[in-house]
Amino acid sequence: MEQTTDTGQGRADEIPVLHQPFRDRFEWYLRRYMERNPKGKHSDIYKAAGLTKQRFSKILNNRNEDFRPRKNTVILLALGLDLTRNEREDLLQCAGYTLPPDGPPA
Repeated sequence: MEQTTDTGQGRADEIPVLHQPFRDRFEWYLRRYMERNPKGKHSDIYKAAGLTKQRFSKILNNRNEDFRPRKNTVILLALGLDLTRNEREDLLQCAGYTLPPDGPPA
């Protein structure tokens, strides 16, 4: 798969480069995962994630560059979308979070 240009301009199916604004990257990943989700409808997705319609709408449509969903919210969305472990980690990373490594604490 090709990367987008430095300006972020490119085909809609290209993965955005990491120095783009946070909201563009997170929203892009979230919408791509939603498009291919078998649940299909937004209502099925936010209900499966345990989110209200208002909260889900705020996440999808927020244009505030400082907005960042909470880590728990991103995890709920990932679970509601039935994402694989790698996809969950990608979505979390785009939101600025990580999961702890597997295994017992050191």
